[in-house]
Amino acid sequence: MCSLSRSPTLKCFQKTLRQRSIMEKRLAACVNIFPRTTTMYYWKGDIRDATEILLLVRTRTSLVQRLVAYIKAVHPYDIPEIISFPIDDGSQHYLKWMDDAVTDI
Repeated sequence: MCSLSRSPTLKCFQKTLRQRSIMEKRLAACVNIFPRTTTMYYWKGDIRDATEILLLVRTRTSLVQRLVAYIKAVHPYDIPEIISFPIDDGSQHYLKWMDDAVTDI
């Protein structure tokens, strides 16, 4: 399973998510941090522009709700973007590594 989330700044990400906390809690096999993305979105009827940090998180389907709950608990946004989508196929070696790296708690 791949999950996406955004944070307003790298400093905010480092403070609220403590950078390695998702990994330390064994909620992900891998986290990619894209340090600068441009975002356009509707908020309270207006189009807004922002620069954000994008997190790409790979985890087991069985851990997605724990990951969502954790991000919601520490995220500074009222409605943080947390979306997930299945990994339908890929390198079997990578998928096995990912499965082995994250154990259900």
